[in-house]
Formats: sequence, structure tokens, C-alpha cells
Amino acid sequence: MAGGTGTAYVVTMGGAAALTAALAAIKGTTVTCDYNIPAADGGTIDFGAVNVRTTIGSTGAPILIGQVHDAGACGTGAGWYFDNPVPPGVPLPTKITLCPGSCGPLQATPGSQLDVLLGCKTEPRVQ
Repeated sequence: MAGGTGTAYVVTMGGAAALTAALAAIKGTTVTCDYNIPAADGGTIDFGAVNVRTTIGSTGAPILIGQVHDAGACGTGAGWYFDNPVPPGVPLPTKITLCPGSCGPLQATPGSQLDVLLGCKTEPRVQ
């Protein structure tokens, strides 16, 4: 519980299968909705060319999710936003945060994946 899972996982019976199930349950709770932006090695990040793609579950199709301005623009839909808006970009963004509509399915579905893509113009969420 101290690790942030919200509950204790005690495995006293069931052998390897019970341990595997407990570890899978813990792993499913480790997905975060916030992703730190690493420092650019020898260059700068073009914050107008950042996109986020999610894959829900190990057999899901990759989906590009659109950017919203801030947390208030999330509503119930999918999306993501920077902690510091671009523009003006002062200070520069340090974090990408997923809207609850994007993060919830990632946290709830084992085998999900998130990719931060650099190099193509940022796609806004269609309202």
C-alpha cells in the first residue's frame, strides 16, 4: 500500500499463479497520466510538432489523440495537454498530461501503450 497501489496485495496461497495475478494487478495500477518531457539531447524540441498515440490493450489499434489547450478543455473526451501552454511557451512545457478520457482506458486495460511522437505538426482535438 505504501507504494501507492491503494491496497495491499498478500499472496499466501495459490503458488505461482496467484503471484502472477497479484503482479499483473499491481502493474495495471502503475500507469500514470503525466509524462515528463526529457531534455533534448543537443537540440530543441519543437512543441508544435508533438503528438500522442495510444493503444488500448495488447490487440488494440493505435489511435492518435488530439491536443487540447488545458485540463478545463478535456471534458469527457480523449485528449492531452502541456503543463505550460504553447505558445507562448515561457516557461517551456515540462510535462504532457492525458485527459481522463484518454488515461482511464490505459489504466484499466492491461497491455495498453502510449507513444509520444515528435516531428509532425501537432494534431488538435476536433471539437
